[in-house]
This record gives sequence, structure tokens and C-alpha cells, in this order.
Amino acid sequence: MSEDFTEFELASIHFYSNSEFKNKVTVTSGTVDVMASPDHIAFFSVNNGLFNAADADTSDWQRPNAYGLMVRARLTLANIAVSVTHFKALIWRK
Repeated sequence: MSEDFTEFELASIHFYSNSEFKNKVTVTSGTVDVMASPDHIAFFSVNNGLFNAADADTSDWQRPNAYGLMVRARLTLANIAVSVTHFKALIWRK
């Protein structure tokens, strides 16, 4: 990630049951923890960074976001359905 941006937001996250990313899975349980790093080493919590995975498909989902330098993001999934083997996350930087 470039160091030219001062804020970011997790715009979307989608879960899949195959490596071709063709079989989208709607999760009903589990959590996602989003963290950001300004230096590739230390990671910090972000606003709304810990959320229920099922909420990512709702219109009122409070997206994880942060201000300040970010060169890397880390997403940790916990207790997500067994059928989920892959995911795609889109991060916007401003």
C-alpha cells in the first residue's frame, strides 16, 4: 500500500467456498477484526474494526476506518462458517 494516503475504510468483504471466488457464501456467525499498520511491523486497532461478519451484508454496517498513515492492513477471521475457505476485502484509501 502506498504511503500517500491519510485515511482508509474497509469498503466491502465477501466470503467464498472455493478458490475461484465463484461460490459466494452468506455467513451467519463469526467475527472479523481489522487492524492497520503504519510501518509493516506494528498493527493498531481501527474504528469499528471488530465486527460480526454477518453485518457486512447489511445496509447499516459501520465500516472499519482510520485516519493516519497506513501501509498495510490485517484482517483476522474468527468462528466463520466451515464452508468459507476464501474471502475478498476491498479497502479504500483517500
